[in-house]
Amino acid sequence: MASGRRAGAKAAKDLAGIRAAEGRLRRKKIVALRARLAGLREEAGAIERELRSLGDTEITRNQGRIDWSALFERLEPTFTAKEIAELTGVSPRHVAVITHKWRKERRVLRVSHGTFRKVR
Repeated sequence: MASGRRAGAKAAKDLAGIRAAEGRLRRKKIVALRARLAGLREEAGAIERELRSLGDTEITRNQGRIDWSALFERLEPTFTAKEIAELTGVSPRHVAVITHKWRKERRVLRVSHGTFRKVR
């Protein structure tokens, strides 16, 4: 009877080890899939930007919300309002609203008409 308990305890310990290994594998797979998804999203964004720069009007209608923070990070240290309009496909008026907001937040300085420099 004692050997039966030992066998049961060993089986329970083995099962716990298997479950722990499955948990580790699941976490590794999640990390790998998230990285792959981020890469695919970046690739899709690059294709959307290229289509917008080529003047595809359908992509601008179907795009939805623009991640202005991500756009700000992609911009060069000195950039123009025209570059923003080309990247996003929004109207010059909308670009003016966004750059004005960034100026109020002290994220950019106006260098000249339509040209801005990042502060941070």
